[in-house]
Amino acid sequence: MFGTIRRHQNWLWIVIIAVIVISLVMFFSPDVKFGRGGARSRATLSEHGSINGQPITDKDFFPAYHEARVNHFFRTGQWPGNEESAQETLKRDAVSRVFLIGKLKELDIQVSDEAVARLTYDRLPRELAQNLGRFVKEYLEPNGSDMDILERYLRHEAGIQQLVQVAASSAKLLQPREADMLFRKENERLNADVALFWASNYLDRVAMTNDVLAQFYTNHMANYRVPERLQIDYIPFYSSNYLANADKLLGDRTNLNNAIDQEYYQKGPDSYKDDKGNKLSEADAKAKIKEDARQGFAITEARRKANEFGNVLYNDSVTKIETFEKLAAGKGYEVKVTEPFDRLKGLEEGDFPPSFRQKAFSLTDQQPVQFSPITGSNTVYLIALKRRIPSEMQPFDKVKDKVAHDYKYEKAQQMARDEGQKFQATVTNGLAQGKSFADLASATKVQVISVPQFTPATSTMTNLDERINFRTMHGVAAELKKGEASSFIPMMDGGMVVYMRDRQPVSEEKVKEELPEFIAKLRLYRQNEAFNQWFRREAEQARVTLPQKDTPARPQARTTKG
Repeated sequence: MFGTIRRHQNWLWIVIIAVIVISLVMFFSPDVKFGRGGARSRATLSEHGSINGQPITDKDFFPAYHEARVNHFFRTGQWPGNEESAQETLKRDAVSRVFLIGKLKELDIQVSDEAVARLTYDRLPRELAQNLGRFVKEYLEPNGSDMDILERYLRHEAGIQQLVQVAASSAKLLQPREADMLFRKENERLNADVALFWASNYLDRVAMTNDVLAQFYTNHMANYRVPERLQIDYIPFYSSNYLANADKLLGDRTNLNNAIDQEYYQKGPDSYKDDKGNKLSEADAKAKIKEDARQGFAITEARRKANEFGNVLYNDSVTKIETFEKLAAGKGYEVKVTEPFDRLKGLEEGDFPPSFRQKAFSLTDQQPVQFSPITGSNTVYLIALKRRIPSEMQPFDKVKDKVAHDYKYEKAQQMARDEGQKFQATVTNGLAQGKSFADLASATKVQVISVPQFTPATSTMTNLDERINFRTMHGVAAELKKGEASSFIPMMDGGMVVYMRDRQPVSEEKVKEELPEFIAKLRLYRQNEAFNQWFRREAEQARVTLPQKDTPARPQARTTKG
């Protein structure tokens, strides 16, 4: 989907309630299906959670569900997919909207037409805000929404913004002096050195005997057990098979070139780069935009086809792998079989998304078929349990080489950490005597690197040894005073000692230039935080619940056909 909507939003001042934290788990049954655009299909939800002990009715839930879809589009520029995780999020957001809409009525929050109009112009480019009929026809109707849903969404969203203002009014009381202190602290420039102790530097010091390895194997037998594995039947719906359909859909878009131009200029020419990071020419960038849209249409069509056959499997109550394979053959679908894989390893080849493994291990002998499609980057899957391979213990002789590797690394790791602890004690005593960190490291022949300058607000660093956990190092360094060393910090491959060489204050020029925007963002952050706290408190008092895993989602009386 093109980013026409996404790029025009005024994110600083529009309060978006993207995630409301509720300590409950939203259950999405694989048997509950929503067709394209979110319309309900044959399966019907009997329950959607409850508020104040009263079940949420279809009449309240499904309008909120459609509003949640529109909200997702405004937030991301894309319509939510039919994959399970996307539907779970939509259902949770729908329950939140039902609750908030109820609060609007309870608090008698009246939304004026002017407020709705302002929100419309905030959320939409001017040319679309002035022509909602065009927006509905080009963006909403092809995705299962309409003018009624849009108008209801905008009015409720404007009311929710007023509710946020009321519930979080105290968050606006931010003192300029407090903001100034926070800005200066977050932008202080830090210069640190790190002493490193890697296990790989101690591997050649580890001695081994057969008896030692045998004892290590006995003490760590769980590490050498082959876990339970699965083999899965799967039907792949390749997006490449639906490119012709995608080309037709693109060909039918009379405004395609204009949409591509808008996407290009709104996102910016510098946003389009090749695999090597080089900026694409305007022609190549626009070709990439078109190809991305083409691939998006194709994967959507593949998902629609997979969903159709998933409904066939569901309607026939398929509970046997043989029936799965027979019905697939009858439709002309190729059934493939994975190599054995466990919960962590396997499935490296192909376009299998992480959810493929997760859903595979949720299958049982009683319910071996996953009716809902699983979407990868270029392929959509329907799966069924082919074979479950029990866990087994591998004998010592078969895994001796791995045992030797594990033993050697564990001992080297301990040596590295022992040396690190010893060095930290030396540094503590040496600094107290006025010696420099560099001289202490040099005298003990410890490897030291100077970390590129960063600030307490820095979140990532690319030009750093990948074995160093930046977040850990950053958190430790931010608490150190100038000339102070940390304790020894264990890491997966050894450990480190961090030394704060210098802390430099932020320049007054930067404070003058960036502080106003920082204050605005900080107020918005605190306003959202205050509202979320209010929401959680109100939701707990109202006993808001979401559908539970044991909620029946299909008719109870059915005839099993195998």
